[in-house]
Amino acid sequence: AVDICKKAISINANFSSSYNMLGSIYIDQENINESINYLKKALEIDPEYADANYNLGVAYQYKKIFEEAEYYYKKAINFNPNMIGPLINLGYILYEQGQIERAIAYYRKAINLNPNFHETYYNLGFLLFEQHMLDKAIICFNKCISLKPYHKKALYMLGYCLKNIIPKNQQVLLEKNILQMLELENIISPSAISKSVVS
Repeated sequence: AVDICKKAISINANFSSSYNMLGSIYIDQENINESINYLKKALEIDPEYADANYNLGVAYQYKKIFEEAEYYYKKAINFNPNMIGPLINLGYILYEQGQIERAIAYYRKAINLNPNFHETYYNLGFLLFEQHMLDKAIICFNKCISLKPYHKKALYMLGYCLKNIIPKNQQVLLEKNILQMLELENIISPSAISKSVVS
């Protein structure tokens, strides 16, 4: 793919999508500096190229240069308000910087834009869990599991939250019922659950 993109650039040096594609490939290969070079070239040709702005945000996020990542994610959203990736990534980098309220707001925007993407609910649930908002976290983990029943992290976090709000005398019954339900649905075996909790 790299050779094809470079050949396309040699034929037409103003083909911004080839630079963007190379930048994306280099992100996947974790060659971030090379990625940034190609993505900046894409944006020199077309500053309003939403995908290139998004990918440049991803590259800077890899380097933990969060200010630059935030800048390019916001530009991507400005040029394409229907992109969910920048919203989710903004939530993550703001969380990493301790800006919890802003992170929650971006996750909620992502959910409003695409209410069927399970990972956004997991991320928001985890953030709410860390803020000790267990009731709201439980709602998010439940929604994540309803969209992706095999989501081990969400299953584990849901169990952990429930364990912390349900009286001790009801916890054994709850755990037994959850395991039976998962077995009946052929989602996961009890041994697999215990392994996923350990890992």
